[in-house]
Amino acid sequence: MPLADRSVDVATSSFVIQLVPNRARALREVLRVLRPGGRFACLTWKEDDVRFEPDEAFSDALDELQIIPPPDDRAVHPYTSASAAAAEFRRAGFREANAREVWLEHRFTADSYLDMLEHWIDREVFATLDDDSRCQLRTVSLEMMASLRPDAFLWRRPLVRAVGRRPFR
Repeated sequence: MPLADRSVDVATSSFVIQLVPNRARALREVLRVLRPGGRFACLTWKEDDVRFEPDEAFSDALDELQIIPPPDDRAVHPYTSASAAAAEFRRAGFREANAREVWLEHRFTADSYLDMLEHWIDREVFATLDDDSRCQLRTVSLEMMASLRPDAFLWRRPLVRAVGRRPFR
C-alpha cells in the first residue's frame, strides 16, 4: 500500500480479503501501516455449500435456452471458519485477534433476484446476449422461479467478522 509505516489508526476490509491472492501477505501489509494499538477489522464470506433454489431455477433456464455462461475464473478464498480467521490474524502479528461467524440475510422476490443477477452476479452472461435473448432468459427464469415458495427467496449466507490490534511495541 502506498502508505508510510505506522501511519494509520484503523483499517477495514469489507468483502475484499477473500479476493486477495496472498491473504497472509496482505494482513502483514495492513499491520505494517497501522500505528501501535491500531485496529484492523474485516467482514468477508465464510466458505459454505448453502443451496439457494432461485440459483438453481436460473441455471435450469440457462440449460433450457442452451445458454452457456462464460467460465467464472474469479479466485475467491473465503475463510473456512471464524477460528481460522483469528488464527491467521495472530500469525500475521495481530494481538487481541478475534473472529466470529455472523449471518447476512436478504429477502428477494423473483424480479429483484433476477435484477441482481443481471446487473451484478451474472452480468457477463447477460452481456453476451442480444435484447431478444436477454428478454427470453428473463421470461424463462421468472417462469422457473414462479413455482418457488416465497421463503425460498430468503438468501442467507454465513460471514466471518474478524478484528485484530497491532501490538503497542
